[in-house]
Parts: sequence; structure tokens; C-alpha cells
Amino acid sequence: MKKILSFLTCFVLILGCINICNVNNVKADEFIPSPNPIIVEGFVSNLSQTNGSDFQHYARAKFQEKIVFINYHVKDNFNVPENLDRQTKVYQSKIYPNVFVNGTYNYPGYMIYDEEIEKAITNKNYPIKIQIKNEQNQEVIKLRTNQKIKDTNLIVLVYEDEVWQIVDNTEKDYFHRYVVRKMLSSATGDYFIIQPDLTISKTFKNPIKLNRQMGIIAFVQNPNTKVIYGSGHIKVSENPITTLHWNYYNPNLVEFGSTADGKYVNVHTGYDYMIFRADVPNHLKSINMAIDTYSQKDFFELSHIIPTIPNTIVEFNKTAGTINIIFPEEISSNDTVDLFKLVVKFKKTGTDIPFPVYKLFVNDTNNMPIGWEYIELKYYYFNEIIINPNPLDFNEDNIVDKYDLKEITDEFGRFQKDKSFEEKYDVFKDGRIDIQDVLLVERETWIYDPPK
Repeated sequence: MKKILSFLTCFVLILGCINICNVNNVKADEFIPSPNPIIVEGFVSNLSQTNGSDFQHYARAKFQEKIVFINYHVKDNFNVPENLDRQTKVYQSKIYPNVFVNGTYNYPGYMIYDEEIEKAITNKNYPIKIQIKNEQNQEVIKLRTNQKIKDTNLIVLVYEDEVWQIVDNTEKDYFHRYVVRKMLSSATGDYFIIQPDLTISKTFKNPIKLNRQMGIIAFVQNPNTKVIYGSGHIKVSENPITTLHWNYYNPNLVEFGSTADGKYVNVHTGYDYMIFRADVPNHLKSINMAIDTYSQKDFFELSHIIPTIPNTIVEFNKTAGTINIIFPEEISSNDTVDLFKLVVKFKKTGTDIPFPVYKLFVNDTNNMPIGWEYIELKYYYFNEIIINPNPLDFNEDNIVDKYDLKEITDEFGRFQKDKSFEEKYDVFKDGRIDIQDVLLVERETWIYDPPK
């Protein structure tokens, strides 16, 4: 009998050990919710975008990680079949542009709906937490809540993360952000009932190859009220986004019509250059862009490109406005890098103009897109170009050349106290015309005729 009792005691201890080990295993794989932003869904086409791409830029800058503004393209080359299905079957709508904030606020057309986004963020009380894991070619979605919830649908999709897509085609389809690439669940979602304190796990095969610029969004929605009960969001890559822009820009919000520092990119009549820069570039190997030279021919003419990185390969057609840049190696940096200088002959003093880039591809060594966004020089963004007279164009013939250099050379050595002193030749404003002033004018002539 004692032997039997001893055996039973050991058996119970072993079972206890197994149970403890199982608990430890559960803790090791504990449920960690993914970030749960407010979902703003826009149904768009190339002819009618959600309030203009400018609002999405503005909303992203204002709300940052608190929202994900995704576009279901229903009438252009970014369309996937489920997009139109989702708009018509879930929201019973055939109007676009069409925006839904957290599934409930419907705003057709072009209007400012950031107040509703602010309200949704303030009132957010998602009862369902979602965990997303990207495991090789599949997404594992886990859901948890502390209450019983029925009549819910789980929607999972892949989208372009943080990127302005600029594509050259006959429909002029460009500047699309947060493009829905694939819906992993059905357009109306996968129906389920969730019990309190129990984890539901669903696995979705990913039919497309993910790259650095993509993200995964999963959210739970009531099919009757359309209200979203929970969201999860992950990025495929945690690499910082490369921000591309001309000259300088203000990363903070600037209201329309403001002349705050950073809104305007100041250039001069005559030859001047635009510096194309990258903030925090990652794996940047090549840039392919096209600039609209025809509609802007009264404002500027493209001249040539000055590489800022040695051994850069440049293909440039100034008439067509096409630029293809290949750098000697991938560029990755935590700073701002000058990529190249585009020399332009500007006209019409005192005019503020857009600088229309209508095609832009930014790739790595494998010709795959990196994570990037482009700050477009248009009226409704942070920057636009304003043309001023070039202060070194002394004879006012819209070019700084050898004749301007001769003028300042003739004035060399004069002081402010001299009667013949002219303020315009004192470029450095130090009360005298000396070698510093002459060298600055000479270097300015290199813009359009760089030394060999």
C-alpha cells in the first residue's frame, strides 16, 4: 500500500510539474496587442480623391500614429476587386470620394472632417484587442476581449505604408497614399463570435510578397452598425521612412496661405538650382522622376544636373523633364543627404509656382521600392516656390554671368564711406567690396556653366 501511495504521490507531482510548465509556456507566448489606431477609410478614384491628397498629408502630420488613413482605390490602376465590393456591400455606397471615420461617419466629397477624427480619437474605447504577427508568408491574427461580443466581422488587409505612389500613365493617376494592395479576409470580413478572456486565433495566407513599405491592418466591425470595435496595425519594416523634398521644408503644420518660414522655397530669376534632399534615407539606390515642363514653360526651363555624390550616374532629358539617378551604392543615413542639384532658369519675378513632379520611383539595389514619402511643392502642401530677383544679377538680364562679374570687379576695393560706393555690390553687407563679394559672384556663374 505504501508503495502504491508513493507512486501516486510522484504521479501527482509530475502532473503538477506538467501543468506549471504549460502555464510558463503560455506566459512565454503571451498576448501582446498591436497598436490600435483609428481607422479612416477612403474610397477613391484617379478623378476623385478623398478631399485631395493634401488632407491626408495634413491629417497624418496632425494625428500621426493615432490614425491610419487607408485608400480603397475603386476606379484606377491601384484597384483590387474587393475594394468596390467593400464599398457597396458593407457601406451600401457607390459615391466617391467617400470617407468613413471609425466605420460610422460618412463624408462624401471634399470637406474637412478632422473634427470627427479628433472626436473618434477622444471617444475611442475599443473592447477588442488585436495582435498581428507576420510569420513568413502568413499573418496570424489573435483577438481578445473581457466581454462577449457577437455580430462582428474581422477585416484584414495589406496596404502601402507611408508612401506617396507617383505613377506616370494616361489617366494621370498619381500621389496615392495608403493604397490597399490586398484584402486577406473577404471584403465584408470573416464572421465570428468572441467570448470573454478567450483568445481567438486566425491565420491568413499572404498572396503577395511584402516589401519594406507595406503594412498590415486588421480591424473588427459590426456589420449592422458599421462601428469598429478594435484595430491592429503593424509595419512590415521598422526602418524609418525616407522623406524626399526640394531645398528645405517645415515638417510642422503650416496653414494654407501662411508665409511662415519653411513654406516657400525661394529661388531667383535667371539660373538657380533646386537641391533634391532625403531625410533619413534607407537603402536608397536610385531615383527616377519626371517633371512637367510643358504646362510650366512660362515659369521655368530645366538646364542641367550637378551631382552631389561622386560617381553618380545621371540620365537627364531637359525637354521631357525626365531624370534617372543611380548612386554608386545604397545610401543609408540618420541625417539629411543632398542627392543632386537641378539647375533651372526661372522667370517672372514675384511669382509663386508649383513644381510639378508627376512621376517618381525610389528603389534599392534590387530595384524594390524603399519606404519613402515625397513633400510635393504645391500650394496646399508645406512648400511652394516663390521667384525673386537674383541679387547678384547686377545688370538685370536674368542671368548671373561674366558681365556681372566684370561689374563687381570694377567696384573692387571701395568702402561704404566712398561716394562711388553702391550697396548692391556689397554682397556680404560688411561695408566694403572685397574678394569675398567677387568670389560669391564668380561661384554663382558656375551654376549654369560649371568649371570642367
